Amino acid sequence: MKINDHSDKTVDIFLYNFLKNNKKDQLYSLGFILLFFFFAFLFTFLHAIWKLQIRNQGLFFALWTIVTHEITFITINLIMIVLYSRKPKIMDQFQVITDDYNWNINTFSYSTILSVLPRILLNHCITFPIVFLPFVSYNICPFSVSKESFPNPIKAILNIIFFIFICELWYYWMNRLVHSYPNILNFLQRDRRNLQEEEYSFYSDAQHPIYYLIFYIIPINLGPFLLGERTHLSTYLVWISYIVIFRNEIYSGYNFPWSIVTIIPYTANTEYHVYNRKYGDGNFGFFFAIFDAVCGTMSKEYKQFLSKQYKFSLNKQN
Repeated sequence: MKINDHSDKTVDIFLYNFLKNNKKDQLYSLGFILLFFFFAFLFTFLHAIWKLQIRNQGLFFALWTIVTHEITFITINLIMIVLYSRKPKIMDQFQVITDDYNWNINTFSYSTILSVLPRILLNHCITFPIVFLPFVSYNICPFSVSKESFPNPIKAILNIIFFIFICELWYYWMNRLVHSYPNILNFLQRDRRNLQEEEYSFYSDAQHPIYYLIFYIIPINLGPFLLGERTHLSTYLVWISYIVIFRNEIYSGYNFPWSIVTIIPYTANTEYHVYNRKYGDGNFGFFFAIFDAVCGTMSKEYKQFLSKQYKFSLNKQN
């Protein structure tokens, strides 16, 4: 394959190779091992403490989901805010910098948080919890909650893989549809900050409530609700934690090579999402870039960026 050939076919083929080989095989092996033990330990821990007598299953479902969501969101963002404010030099190597995008961490201030805090509170206190009101009212939980039906780690991981597939399917096609209608897109993103200059993890939930519903609440719940009682509540809570970590990381302005959300091949990393937010002409996936590569909707600017990065790595190896 000629690296200098920038035709769509060549770049798409190159894209697969790049996303597959941009990390060493040893890192992939280590990543999968760590990912497996992370989930295995988490489910073993949940199984050990899952001895609650549940009277109102709807309320139990709603409260545990909201608490898990908020604890994960607050924890990950407290860590990121420390990094943004302290600006450790060692983190510079992980900062997202491209030819036409140079996010400057020095623009961070606590007023940045305050400027988006009302929208975050709106989504966390109203948009997200309101989904659970019917379950609380009718005292029902859509998932199994008994300790006898507690899944083993393998089954739980297979469930989460299914959740990821359904979430990706919805997100890609809905994102592509919305981008086909600029007026709708402008309405949903009219309050979005200038992400060409700023990337912060807490921007993940500073969205228009309708956008937050369509591109967050619906896709993360489709898979679990399709499986119904074949999904255990513990699996669903782990899934919620996973999705919150992923969303905050792709908005963080950093690419962490050790992250459990970027060690899997073909994952859509922070750079991938930066190009979608900046240009809006492609990169419609959420977890992966596969649909973009297959359907030919990869951002042209992102292709050019990848091709330059790929040439650099080849020259470096040679």
